[in-house]
Amino acid sequence: MYKGLRAGSNLPTMFRDTRFVHYDTERGDPSILNQLKSWSPSLSTPSLLLHGRPGLGKTMLACATSNEMQKRNATLRKGVPLQYRPTVRQHKFPVYFVQLAELIEMHIRLFRLSEMLQKGILGDPTEYLTLDQLLEDLKYTAKLLVVDDVGKV
Repeated sequence: MYKGLRAGSNLPTMFRDTRFVHYDTERGDPSILNQLKSWSPSLSTPSLLLHGRPGLGKTMLACATSNEMQKRNATLRKGVPLQYRPTVRQHKFPVYFVQLAELIEMHIRLFRLSEMLQKGILGDPTEYLTLDQLLEDLKYTAKLLVVDDVGKV
């Protein structure tokens, strides 16, 4: 049910290969693109908030930022076949994309599974262990976490 962090970035399929060059500066704000290109997480700016009306390209830019940062921070040795590059990059610089509603649901589900486990009514703990590991990885292992659709919740 829940893919582990190392299994993939969970980026929407249409944005898996999106880069900054794909952003339409004619429709969008070029200054936002320039800020994203120069942003690097630090103690003073550990996170970004992209906000605005629907259709501005916030999700696309978040995914492009994720892809660009992963590419920049997970340099590959020559000879890594094209089809293995996303997997190798994910292992070297783990990123994850999740919608806020899905993240909340994961926490609620983990809480319910934990209660069932404590009461002894959870037969197979596999889902609990998988979900717990994913949430731990998001907290401690992910180098970049993209939380999308915050305004919808």
